[in-house]
Amino acid sequence: MSKGLFTPEEKLEIVRAIKEAELDTSGDIKVHFEKTTKRPDTFGRALHVFADLNMHHTANRNAVLIYLATQDKKFAIVADKGIHSIVPQGFWTHLKKNLENQFKSDRFAEGIQEAIFLIGQQMKHHFPYFNNDDNELSNEISGDGDW
Repeated sequence: MSKGLFTPEEKLEIVRAIKEAELDTSGDIKVHFEKTTKRPDTFGRALHVFADLNMHHTANRNAVLIYLATQDKKFAIVADKGIHSIVPQGFWTHLKKNLENQFKSDRFAEGIQEAIFLIGQQMKHHFPYFNNDDNELSNEISGDGDW
């Protein structure tokens, strides 16, 4: 077991889940972990990270960030306007509640992987992959600290 919230194997599984979710879509998913939000507003911090990672520069504005402050036990999901405006009403609320339930059951890695899968399904439906699509964002987990 690693010192952080996730084992090395769980981290690899999260990256694999991102790669798999992005196979048939032009959309991009990013997971970012920090120990603390560094500000009282978790969503505000997630928006800041979204901008710092240049996620708003994807061609179709269809990037999604899953942000987790591990020590604070807080998270946020940020979707760029291209995908946010097109998914079914209530999708993000459902996704957040589902992730909260997984976290309450101490199923952190599984919850994130499931969220990635569900986001990927929406992306595949609304933003299918085309031959000239590039993976615009790294699939690697970003962040600081021992998470």
